[in-house]
Amino acid sequence: MLGRADLWVKGRAYRKDTEQLAHYRGGFAALADQLKEYIELKGGQVITDAPIKELIANAGQVVGVRSGDITFHADAVIATPALAIIANLVEPHVSADYTQRLRRIRMSDEDLLEYTIPYLQEMFPAFHRNWILKYHIWKAHYSQPIVERRYSRLIPKKETPFQGLYIATMAQIYPEDRGTNYAVREGRLIGKRLIANISKKTISESLCERHDV
Repeated sequence: MLGRADLWVKGRAYRKDTEQLAHYRGGFAALADQLKEYIELKGGQVITDAPIKELIANAGQVVGVRSGDITFHADAVIATPALAIIANLVEPHVSADYTQRLRRIRMSDEDLLEYTIPYLQEMFPAFHRNWILKYHIWKAHYSQPIVERRYSRLIPKKETPFQGLYIATMAQIYPEDRGTNYAVREGRLIGKRLIANISKKTISESLCERHDV
C-alpha cells in the first residue's frame, strides 16, 4: 500500500510544468561513485567503513570526530544521519532538552496503527477499524521521518547549540517527501552556509590577531 504522502507526490509529479519523476541511471551507487571521483579530483578525500563514534570538543566547539582509534580534525562538521543518531553523538555537549527533541518520535505498533486509521478513512470514507482482522508493522530503523501535526515547528535548525556542528537530514526537507533532488538541494545549502560561517570566523580571527599586534 502506498503511503498518503506517496500518493500526493506521484499525483503532483505528473501535472504539467511541475516536477517530474526520474531514476538516476546506475542508481545511488553510481551517484555516490561519481561524487567520490569529483571530490578526489578537487583534492578531497572520501573515507568509507569508518563509523563516527564520538564528536571531539574544545572550549564548547566541535574540532573533530573519532572513528575507532582514528581522529579526524575539522573546522566544522555536518551530520547527516537520522536525528536519533545525531542525538546520541551530541548528547555530551548539549542540553537534555535539545537531545530529547531530536529523539521526539516514539511509537508502539498499536500507536502507529491508530495514527494511520484517520488517514485511511480520509482516503476511503467507508473504511472501519473493525474491518482489520490482523495487522503487521514493518519496521526499519530510521527509514523515514515520521511527520506529525505541526511538524514544521519541530524541525531542528541546521545550526546546533554545539558550535561548529551542522545538521542536514531528510527530517528537514518538510513539506517535501524523500528525494535525491532534495538531498542535493540541502547539501548545497548547508555547504554554502558552512563556508560562509568559516570565512567569517577566519576574518574575525585575523582581525583579532592584528589588534593584538
